[in-house]
Amino acid sequence: RLALLLLIFSLAGCAGERAFREGKSLLAEGRTEEGLTQLETAVKEEPNNIEFRTQLYRQRQLHIQKLLTQGDNARIAGHFSEAESWYLQALKFEDGNPRATNGLQAIEGGRRRAAMLTKAENLFKAGDMAGAEKLASGILGEEHANPGALEIKRKIDEKTWQDRNASSQLNS
Repeated sequence: RLALLLLIFSLAGCAGERAFREGKSLLAEGRTEEGLTQLETAVKEEPNNIEFRTQLYRQRQLHIQKLLTQGDNARIAGHFSEAESWYLQALKFEDGNPRATNGLQAIEGGRRRAAMLTKAENLFKAGDMAGAEKLASGILGEEHANPGALEIKRKIDEKTWQDRNASSQLNS
């Protein structure tokens, strides 16, 4: 009976070691999610193995950071759907990750500001300077350096100046 228990424990150890080696190999090949799955298997097989647990934690954190960086870059470039996808992937690995959560909130704000900007541009084209100005100011209140809103404000100022100049020439 003792021999059977020893055999079971040694096979369990072999399964953990095999999953660990396979996980590291997959990670080296760039197959991160598959590699992490294998490392998780190794940790399940040998929950007290510090090396397995440390490697899993380290690799998971590296992967999360990569996903978050991809999300941040896409969001900054205005690619909101792509950014959302990266942040959601990060949340699969670490539920409640504050950077991913904040990124998703920033995307929501970015989409709202983009819709406001489109409306402001349409109002400007329709000649509603006051409406366009109000929306552009609202955008700038949230994001003080928004290039689209700054451009609308510049166009409004230019149009206002042209209208005043034309009016003063007619009065002369």
